[in-house]
Amino acid sequence: MIGRQLPPTITPATAEQAWGALGRAHALTRGSAPTRETLASLTAQWALETGWGKQMRCHNIGNVKATDRWDGDYSYFATSERLSAAAARSALERAGQRTDGSGPDVAVPDWSESAGKVRVLFYPSHRACKFRAFGSLDEGAASQVRTLVTSFPTTLPDLDSGNPDAWARALHRARYYTADPDAYAAALAQIHADLMRRGLPLPSGAAPPQPGSPPAPPASPPAPPGDLTGAALACALAAFLGFAK
Repeated sequence: MIGRQLPPTITPATAEQAWGALGRAHALTRGSAPTRETLASLTAQWALETGWGKQMRCHNIGNVKATDRWDGDYSYFATSERLSAAAARSALERAGQRTDGSGPDVAVPDWSESAGKVRVLFYPSHRACKFRAFGSLDEGAASQVRTLVTSFPTTLPDLDSGNPDAWARALHRARYYTADPDAYAAALAQIHADLMRRGLPLPSGAAPPQPGSPPAPPASPPAPPGDLTGAALACALAAFLGFAK
């Protein structure tokens, strides 16, 4: 069944709601409840990618893009990525027109480089603006954990270690995001510490699979690297500036 295009509706959630949904998703997908440290890492990433849930669209917890391999629902919204100057020029050369007709769907407002990259803005209907969409927070959480397991398995040891800095850097090596890894790691660690201080209860979640039962199916075939938004840096800066929780 081919997915539907949904409007980029803001679907806000609280930290407590995201914590519970991700805990249940971990139990179902990986067959065991997460440790408090691991769940804090997962929830910290949700907070970082969505501005503590205030900018979450269509329950897409990790801002995962809908590539050609994705056959579920999807939505378009503006985003940004940090690319090399050569890649930015190439994107500009291939630019089309925005859905609203207001100009090219690719822009580089400032060519100043940071760590050898520039910030590139993408507007609908550029394919970089096509994101997965879900009907509920639990669906989005389940897809996010499956995506980590199927598409970013090299990051799981650091996720399981409960070390947010190490996990953030593993995600960057796996090309989960294009933002500055130092900023992303620092923000993730700060949010992780805040969540640990809150002492949220570990959710009971669903019962883990019985021995011999098949694992939960992935939401889609393993996606190639680079399927995630590069807009995370903006959320990281928002976190440092005390984005309302």
